Amino acid sequence: MVALPDSKHAGKAERVATVLSGLNEPHGLAFYEGKLYVAENDKVRRYDWDEANLRASNPQKLADLPTGGAIRPAPFYFTAARCTSPPDQVATSASKKIRGALP
Repeated sequence: MVALPDSKHAGKAERVATVLSGLNEPHGLAFYEGKLYVAENDKVRRYDWDEANLRASNPQKLADLPTGGAIRPAPFYFTAARCTSPPDQVATSASKKIRGALP
């Protein structure tokens, strides 16, 4: 996962900053109260987010996501994890709520 900073607001990235690597097919992200939430095919993780340095650290797995299926053996969660209401939950595209995910 990379960031493309444009501090001059010129519409052009000044560099490519690697935020995270080694992820399992990441497909969604969300920022909430200083945390970065990343949905992968098999799990959702929360990281501490350092905006000034574009760094994610201290990964915490919030939930495993189910894999498998009759037609496709791969996981079936294809879109982002997102912050929901009430504010202490994260939901996946398949509406699996993860209670206590948010601070």
